[in-house]
Amino acid sequence: MPEIFTLLNSLGISYTLHKHPPVFTCSEADKYWANTTAAHTKNLFLKTEKSPHKYFLYILECSQRADLKSLAKSLNLPSRLTFANNTELKNNLGLTPGSVSPFGLINDQNHLVTVAISSQLQTKSYLLFHPNTNTATLEISWENFKKFLSHTGHNYKLITTSKP
Repeated sequence: MPEIFTLLNSLGISYTLHKHPPVFTCSEADKYWANTTAAHTKNLFLKTEKSPHKYFLYILECSQRADLKSLAKSLNLPSRLTFANNTELKNNLGLTPGSVSPFGLINDQNHLVTVAISSQLQTKSYLLFHPNTNTATLEISWENFKKFLSHTGHNYKLITTSKP
């Protein structure tokens, strides 16, 4: 976790750190986010159903339902999307279940993960993400989040398929 703070500080990216007990779902985390207007996000680590697998990090608001069939169509994929397993999560993003975060992209040196972001998030001033652990949450501006993605070399695709 300290690695991400060092990186953000070196890039001049400001953030607010919110510490809390471990949380694994948006509903568990809601009580810790009650006093912020930042967008509450969930991050899904996905893969194509058929080999060779392609990997995706899908970022959307907690209030949105992820429509994986529509997402696959939006990404022009020949096969359906499914959740990647724990080993794939660890190997690609260096993360464990419950701590999935775009900040794990610092571990994707070979750029094997495609980032898909709900278009609704670009209208939000601030976003909430785990800093690669589920015992804290970072509040970061949309502009600074894009700066972080640019630093990692990950482009992103805006997706409009999420159902509310």
